Amino acid sequence: MKELIDRLPTVLRAVDGKVKHQDYDRVVLLTREYYRPLITGQDVGHLLKRFNRREDEAAYKQRLLLTQIITPSIHNTIMGPLRKVSSVKPTVDRADFGPQAKTDNEELARLVQDFYAGKNVDHYLGSVLLDQGAIDPNAFCLIGFEEFDPRTEKPSVYPTVVSSEDAWNFGYRNGELEWLLVHRSIKYKTKDAPTPTTGKKKSASGEALKTVEKDGHWFCAYLKDHQVAFTQVDPATQSFTIEHVLVDAKGRPMPEDLSGLVLGDGADYFYRVSSNEVYRVRFYDQKSGMVQAFRIGFVPDPETMGRTCVNFWHAALPYMLKGIKAGSELDLTAALHAFLQKIQYANPCKGFVDEAGHKWDCHNGYEAGSTKLCKKCGGSGWDVITTAQDHITMRLPRTKEEFLDLANLVHYVPLPVEVLTWQDGYVDKLEAKCYRAVYNTERFRQDQVQATATGEMIDLQSVYDAIRPCVHWWSQSRVRIYRLAATFVMGSEKTKTLVVAHSMPRNLRYETTADMVALRKSMKEAGLSGGMLMQVDSDLLEHLYVDDQQALKRARTMLAFDPFGGKDEATCMQLISQDLTTRRVKVFWANMAFVFVEAEGRAAADGKDFYELSRTLQQKYIDVVVDAIMEGIDEDAQDGVERARLGVGDGNDPNGDGTVEPPPNEPPNEPTNEPTNEPTNTGDQP
Repeated sequence: MKELIDRLPTVLRAVDGKVKHQDYDRVVLLTREYYRPLITGQDVGHLLKRFNRREDEAAYKQRLLLTQIITPSIHNTIMGPLRKVSSVKPTVDRADFGPQAKTDNEELARLVQDFYAGKNVDHYLGSVLLDQGAIDPNAFCLIGFEEFDPRTEKPSVYPTVVSSEDAWNFGYRNGELEWLLVHRSIKYKTKDAPTPTTGKKKSASGEALKTVEKDGHWFCAYLKDHQVAFTQVDPATQSFTIEHVLVDAKGRPMPEDLSGLVLGDGADYFYRVSSNEVYRVRFYDQKSGMVQAFRIGFVPDPETMGRTCVNFWHAALPYMLKGIKAGSELDLTAALHAFLQKIQYANPCKGFVDEAGHKWDCHNGYEAGSTKLCKKCGGSGWDVITTAQDHITMRLPRTKEEFLDLANLVHYVPLPVEVLTWQDGYVDKLEAKCYRAVYNTERFRQDQVQATATGEMIDLQSVYDAIRPCVHWWSQSRVRIYRLAATFVMGSEKTKTLVVAHSMPRNLRYETTADMVALRKSMKEAGLSGGMLMQVDSDLLEHLYVDDQQALKRARTMLAFDPFGGKDEATCMQLISQDLTTRRVKVFWANMAFVFVEAEGRAAADGKDFYELSRTLQQKYIDVVVDAIMEGIDEDAQDGVERARLGVGDGNDPNGDGTVEPPPNEPPNEPTNEPTNEPTNTGDQP
């Protein structure tokens, strides 16, 4: 109630005197005369100045007809980086009632996901408010709710844009909106037109009164915890005569402390400005602790010392206005002068033969003896080619001196392209200056030579700096919408535990995949550290797997465990071949893809998602797989050794190489005198 006591006198004075804020005329002028025409391309005639010395009214109208405005295309290109803010991953994004309030958290999530046209809050900010803010940066977004029965229903929250023409007055304190007075024109019914009609209620003079509609006013003051609505009504319905004082339904003045004030639709109060102007007043509460609106512009206007805003590309406004004049002259030149002109020799028209076979001669474009135009030449009086099937036939000369060079029969006048080229280049130059005025960069130029990766990064930093105010406004607006929606639907008591925070990164990562690859290449050639290269690799993974979060988790985990992160394959092979790392690292790096597949499978067998585990648990699964691989390698090596040993001393292959020759440097087998059981040939046969 203290807020109402403090603010109500200010609101009553504003309604009483139709007081608008001090910069009202400027903000309405900017939108009506400049921003809206330049963005939509409609009603731009006042921006095409007439040159009275050499342009009469007819010529000026012709120029309006021929001119095509290109500023909507420039606006669309300038707004491109701002529209990408919705796709930036925030560094802080929290909106919950605490880990224990699961039901409330789910309800809040559903509420903000279905905020506008079935889309979430970010969609509304990016698809509606950004473009509306360019047209009318001093408009306000009002978060309202429909009437509902609090006993059985919950309100439906919806956003509304209040134009700068309707935002009559407001007050800021330390950058925070304290109150907002919205005006709308309405029609209200009154009985004041006397007619001689009988059978109806009559005035004091005995004449019947006719119900008519009159133009009136509707005001609503939005405060931090309350709303005060003023609706103009027929003054004849109220008998009290006290002016400039708030009274109750019985005409009794309300006390200064507003004791006994009743809120809601059931309690009507009245405020008389004059004998012909009376308002019905109703009070409502919304208990959010903040005005349920915020301004959709975010660039302070230096001319008003920051009290109001200009649109995002206001710095380019002079170039756009110059571009309208230059573009108009280019269109005129192209339409009136840059067309193919043909000069040719021709014979007089010889007339025509009608359907009855009667021949009509042509006399200077008219039928002989008639005022009708010749059907052959259409009144021109010349016999010229009109279709591709026609031709010119000439009598064959008798001597070679009478021959005429056929190339001289028709002459085409060259186009004056020099002026057109200069005008076209001038328009392009003004367009480029628009982009540079906003972003302080030539990144949007289409005729640039191939830029370096470093240059591209510098250009992007200029873009980030330019849209920084938009990023801050985005986060602040998002937090405000979340809080207001939660208060209206879930109640002010619950929102005491609500935590809403949102923040965007300084590097918005607008780089393309090609930009990231070029940056990594230049960093590697410059000899930067592996840690810096790993960071670029991590950013590059986000570009590659932007639509597959599971694949992104897998790739990031592999990058995190990569023992040679930031190094190319040739360097890794060199480190391994020179034994500059352990055997375990060699095995893991050489079999990394297999290791992760096996680790995923082992974790899944245990009912776990490998990529949702902590690094410590992931390392355990990886170690198990690596140990198994190393054991397998050792077993294979041992089996090879054993197979080699099996061939030694078996009497078949003493050399172990598949031959029966004695090994080199070994003496041949000497005969021995040991007795044997083998029979000997003594030469005696039985």
